[in-house]
Order: sequence, then C-alpha cells, then structure tokens
Amino acid sequence: MYKIALPLIALGLSACATKTMDAPMQDAPMSAACTAQSQAIFFQTGSDDLDANATATLDNISALYAGCDLFRIDLTGYADSVGDNAANLELSNDRADAVLQSLLARGVTADRIRIVPLGERTIPDTGNPSAFERRVVVSLTP
Repeated sequence: MYKIALPLIALGLSACATKTMDAPMQDAPMSAACTAQSQAIFFQTGSDDLDANATATLDNISALYAGCDLFRIDLTGYADSVGDNAANLELSNDRADAVLQSLLARGVTADRIRIVPLGERTIPDTGNPSAFERRVVVSLTP
C-alpha cells in the first residue's frame, strides 16, 4: 500500500491531501496537467458576453479538463461597482453562467462545476472600475 501526497495550491494557500492506494505508484501516474490552477475570463462593463480572448481561454481550460478526469471546477463571478449591488450580483452570476454554458458546449460535465457569484462585494469602490473587477475566475482543482 502506498500513500501519495498531492499538493493543492489555490489563491496563494497551500494544502496537502493524502490518498491511499493499493496499486504501485507507477500503475497510477498523474498527468502534469492535473495540477491546481486558475484562469480568468474578462468582460466589458454591464456585459456577460464572451469575446475572442475568452474563447481562447475556455478552449485551453477544456483541454486541461479533458487531460485530467479528477478536476473540480469553481466559477467565481465578479462585477465592478457600476450599478447597484443586486444588479451586480445578478451580473456576476450571469457571467459565471455564460462561462458554464461555454464549458458544457466543450464537453465539460456539469456535475463537477460550481458557480459562486460574488458581485462587487470583494472590491473597494474606488470610483474608477477596472477590467480586473469584471471577471470570472475558473479554478481547476484535482
């Protein structure tokens, strides 16, 4: 019996999960693509439309997903401070849903995806909204 420690890194935090296996390690290789990672999809103010950059990023994410059947995917939606809180929360959910639909069309299975809409509440209102605030972070976790 072997124990394998799998490093998990997300949002700058480290954790370690241990899995017990009955087969030798060489019989259960883990692809280098099966490491925790995050990528961001950016949006225009007030929009949940995916542009060409988003399409390329989603193609990359779906290729990573296809290479590792262990992934869980979190879609965390954000909005800038333009508009009211309720509308921004809904917009962040709509953005995450647009990413979800695009991933489903690329063969990613819905049972491993979770949507987390945060709206604008994760950023201070500086009065000068930026593209960084208008995003969906796609986190892949083995």
